[in-house]
Amino acid sequence: KYTSGYGASQRIVSFLLYRAAAEDELSGVVELETTKAAVAGRLGLSPESLSRTLRYLSSRGLIAVHRRTIRIPDIPRLEDLLEKSLDEGRPLASR
Repeated sequence: KYTSGYGASQRIVSFLLYRAAAEDELSGVVELETTKAAVAGRLGLSPESLSRTLRYLSSRGLIAVHRRTIRIPDIPRLEDLLEKSLDEGRPLASR
């Protein structure tokens, strides 16, 4: 459900939520099949924007990144962050 109408960070979070494979009721994991640069291109972003957003999310405990594996420890929390960001019309980083 990631769209070009979303801001960069919103597209990334939407992509992660869409691709997350459930590990249990609350958490999930995304295995990137290609490089982060290719993922950024697919989302219409620069690799730097992707890296910056992943660092932002990691620093807040919303994701954990290890090479091409991205773990989401609390999917509802990440969904809530995206929903509030979209409702307020503000990028995630301004939260």
